[in-house]
Amino acid sequence: MGAADISHTGMALAYAMLLIPLAIMQWRGVALRRRSLVAALRMSLQLLFVALYLELIFTLQSALLTGLWLAVMLVVADVSIVRSCSLRLRRVGPPLLAGLALGTLVPLTLFVWGVLARP
Repeated sequence: MGAADISHTGMALAYAMLLIPLAIMQWRGVALRRRSLVAALRMSLQLLFVALYLELIFTLQSALLTGLWLAVMLVVADVSIVRSCSLRLRRVGPPLLAGLALGTLVPLTLFVWGVLARP
């Protein structure tokens, strides 16, 4: 079982589904249409770059590169959480990062060793 390719038509249909909530926002006078479109564009660009990077990781099969990618994602999540809560990064960041790392690495290790049975 491999990854499914999505056709151009399929992608167009997926983006067309955005028209439904946008139309409801227009009808109900909710002023979030522009922010929703910007969010959809950002999401699309982020997914594109993540897909390209993951393709590189799977091609190279480097544990170091994979570990670095995981570390970057944890730090970005940490900073994002701290900023969204308007807290001080120096005070809350390190324990939060430790919690995020533990909450990520324990299930990841169990999955890789237990479920996938990989060294």
